[in-house]
Amino acid sequence: MAGQYQILDRVSKGSTSTIYKAVPAKLDRFVAVKVLSPQVVDEEGFLERFTQEARAVAHARSPQHRAGL
Repeated sequence: MAGQYQILDRVSKGSTSTIYKAVPAKLDRFVAVKVLSPQVVDEEGFLERFTQEARAVAHARSPQHRAGL
């Protein structure tokens, strides 16, 4: 268990992060949890780019976006 997520399996590992398949404690669905490598967190502008990427993915996957709302 990592915080509110039960980690099930490692999906991918790259130079900047590791992605895990997990289940939120209060939801009955799978999610991806991306854990950043410590060396990139302090890199100039990295967290801002990461946040923008996360928002873009969340927006593209939202039911409202798919419905054209």
